Formats: sequence, structure tokens, C-alpha cells
Amino acid sequence: AVVSTQSTWGWPYYSASETQIFSEMKACVRSSNGPSFTDKHPRPSSTPTAGELLVKVRAAAINPVDYKLPKMMLGPVMGLDFAGVVEAVPATESVFKVGDEVYGTTSGSMAEYAMCKAANTALKPKDLTFEEAAALPTAYITGLQGLRDKGSLQEVDKVL
Repeated sequence: AVVSTQSTWGWPYYSASETQIFSEMKACVRSSNGPSFTDKHPRPSSTPTAGELLVKVRAAAINPVDYKLPKMMLGPVMGLDFAGVVEAVPATESVFKVGDEVYGTTSGSMAEYAMCKAANTALKPKDLTFEEAAALPTAYITGLQGLRDKGSLQEVDKVL
């Protein structure tokens, strides 16, 4: 399932173009009763360190691994797959810049903002929507592992 954050999540009294920094954000968190939504989750730092990117999440996907693994393994915020727009980069970043549309995996993608590893992030193909891009990472790697590792598919083999 893919959750789009573009129109449903946002601060009601501020436009997206305003640069006011908030200390809290909306997120889907793990609780003892299962997933729950909050608008009081701490927002990541607005200054990423080397190898990190701050991304404003536009869409996030949820997969079985997201709700089967405990909080201590994946952190308090649910979700691994995301697509969004780069909000901040460290001075050392040479691949991504503020405003880039990206997708990838990170722990805690079902939130307004996520701190992502640059190594686990890629530029979003222009012909994909944010929702389509967010649906790719875990589902793609699962299919690849199934065909290649368990199905012994070789480069010259055909699936269909």
C-alpha cells in the first residue's frame, strides 16, 4: 500500500513555501496497540551530517516487514520506502541538491520528514509519480531476490 502525504499531511496554517521550522511533525508510529498516527513526533534535525539527506516525504509505502518487525529493530516511525523532495544536504554532498525529487529506503518513512542515507537514495525518474516511486524499493528487491537467489534465474534466462 502506498500512502501519499502530499494533500493529506501538512500544517493547516502555513503554505509549503514558507520556511518556518517546526520541532514536531505528523508520523505513523509503532505502539503496543499497533500503528497509530500522531502530530507530535519529533522532527529530524534540519542539518544533515555527511552521507545524509533531509527529505520532505511526499509518498511512503508500507510492506509486511514494516509491521512485522518490532520497534527496537526499525525505530518508532513505521515505513521503509519513500519518495519526496530533498530539503537539506550537508556541505559535503555532491550528488543531491535541495529541490531534487528522490526515492529510496530509510527507517521511518511514514512521516512528514525523514533523514535518509544518500547511499540508499536515488533521483526519482521523471515519468514516475511520487506514489509509484515509493512503491518500488522493497517490492522490487523482494522480487529480484526471489527470482535470482531462490529461483536461480540467470542473466540469459526468461521469466515468461
